Amino acid sequence: MKKVVPTELRPIKLWLDDIENGALAQAKNLANLPFVFRHIAILPDAHQGYGMPIGGVMATQGVVIPNAVGVDIGCFDRETEYLTPLGWKKFGSYKEELVMQFDPKTNEGPIYNVVYKKTIKSNTPFKKV
Repeated sequence: MKKVVPTELRPIKLWLDDIENGALAQAKNLANLPFVFRHIAILPDAHQGYGMPIGGVMATQGVVIPNAVGVDIGCFDRETEYLTPLGWKKFGSYKEELVMQFDPKTNEGPIYNVVYKKTIKSNTPFKKV
């Protein structure tokens, strides 16, 4: 952990040096919700999301918030590997190749598809919270 923002109802623990203003504002809003358990965690890949920062973690007591479960699932760092017809490659070398995946509706596959967008921050390590 690099920094703690103690000004809200619950603390915000940051695992990054610099955070977008929009993502920090979202984290502050979350930290003032009455059902937040202990703290809000902001991971190194954080950026503004839809109500909750992407890369934000919020444990709750007595409620489940679907938006907090994951709107941007599939946001990877540059070291994450994906399977192509020619083998495994890192996202850092992605050049819009076909990607092998399973069809989420039928669970059949692999099918070939294109990665829709890159939301990758360079050299972002995975962190345990």
